[in-house]
Amino acid sequence: MLQSMRNIIAISREMGYEDLTAVLEATEAKLKVHAIEGVSVGNTSALEKAVLSFVLRTKDDALSASCVYFRDEAKMYKLAYLLSKVLREGERRWYDKIIEANLEFNDITLKEPNLVTMIKHFNKLIKNPVIIYDEFFNVMAATDEKLCDYDESSQKPQRCEMRNLFYYKQRVYFKSLLGTKRDCNRLLYPVLPAGGGEWKGYLAIFDMETPYEEMDMMILEIFANSVLTEMRRQLELQDVERKFISDFVYDLIYRKEEKAEELLRRARSLHVAADAEYCMITVRNAGVEKAAGMLEDKEAARYEFMNDRILNHIDNFHQKYFEQDIVTKFDTHIHILHKIRQHNQEETYDMIRDHCNKILVMLKENFPALTFQIGIGSMVQGVINIGTSFHQVEAALSYGEIVNHEEMDFIMCYADHSLLKLFGRLKEIDCLDEMIPENLQELWQYDLKYHTQFYETLKMYLNCNCNAKRAAEKLYVHYKTMLYRIEKLKNNFHIDFDDAGGRLFLELGIHLLDMQKK
Repeated sequence: MLQSMRNIIAISREMGYEDLTAVLEATEAKLKVHAIEGVSVGNTSALEKAVLSFVLRTKDDALSASCVYFRDEAKMYKLAYLLSKVLREGERRWYDKIIEANLEFNDITLKEPNLVTMIKHFNKLIKNPVIIYDEFFNVMAATDEKLCDYDESSQKPQRCEMRNLFYYKQRVYFKSLLGTKRDCNRLLYPVLPAGGGEWKGYLAIFDMETPYEEMDMMILEIFANSVLTEMRRQLELQDVERKFISDFVYDLIYRKEEKAEELLRRARSLHVAADAEYCMITVRNAGVEKAAGMLEDKEAARYEFMNDRILNHIDNFHQKYFEQDIVTKFDTHIHILHKIRQHNQEETYDMIRDHCNKILVMLKENFPALTFQIGIGSMVQGVINIGTSFHQVEAALSYGEIVNHEEMDFIMCYADHSLLKLFGRLKEIDCLDEMIPENLQELWQYDLKYHTQFYETLKMYLNCNCNAKRAAEKLYVHYKTMLYRIEKLKNNFHIDFDDAGGRLFLELGIHLLDMQKK
């Protein structure tokens, strides 16, 4: 059994073996001995010296044998005998410590599972700081959160195997730790879900006080097993809670009539005030919804993980301002059930929009390559009526795609636009075609039949306030081509650009026609 030289010297001193202690201290200093595996004795007749051989490990963790020579053979045998007693005593103490540690961690795990308690007990045995992260590297528990501020080495992490665990060893460099080591080894244990898949959390141990070479691997494995088991349990409970919340919001929107009483009961269990005023906010990661349905399983899982990361960022950010809100996800959208007047003051749509803008800025800082579109529904009285606000959000997002572009970031509030309110009721309108000018419908059909671009030309010309030069630049066509198209619009489709009322009717018709195409 491998025992550290420091521990052997301490036991030897404790047992009163002064001569042996002196020899061991000299051996440690001169031979740079890190740990002893065993001891043997012998005799070299040529040198007429007795030999005490240590099977040992040096600082670089290499296994070798080193010898200490004695002229007095009797003294050598006496020291060898005493050293064997010290090694047996060290082995007995180690087994007692392992049994006690195992019982203690099992007791914590079974009776009162708590990550902080586990860390405190570990630090009694090995005085090294610990950080526990969830799958997004949010700190769940830590001895010192300042340790989170570090840079990883450029070297690839080294995978190390234990009996039924593995971890990654990597050198890390701290940015601002005064009075402590500025670099150390980080041991990172991943939490693997029961059914496989993406890692769900991490246990990180830093050898700031007890060097990696002197850490008891058995104690480390017992501690890691206990922590990872508890983390897995907590994360699985968290998944169940998220599913419960997601189902609650989904049923509020789509199954209000058939589950009204049950929904009110579930609202109470979630501490959601049934009679308060609410509005729905939806954050859409543009592109994921279209892409997710066309991906292979592994790629779809990565998209799902990305959406979970976005949800995590929004939840952490939003809860700093509105602790009573619910942030959840179903389909590919993230939904915020926002309770109005949480801070005992009037809340306007402008205030909600300002907060959504902060969310958008935060998301762009963390996910610069992605496009985010945020819709805000109107305020409704009673959580049971949140479905109305949700459907208004859907209309706001659809309208936002038309007014802006489906691949642009935007924030669209339902209460801001009269036309949007009309679009929100499109399904109730049976004669929508009657609201679209007949010449505009003819123009659209002409483009489809002859593959021309008169419809896009008309849209751009109106958007540019009937400025032909600016519209030509926007469409990347020659100015004379633009004038030709305008003449065709006037003569062939009877469009009068001098009639202000007619232009307004055309612009409304274009919005409705675009919505129909969507």
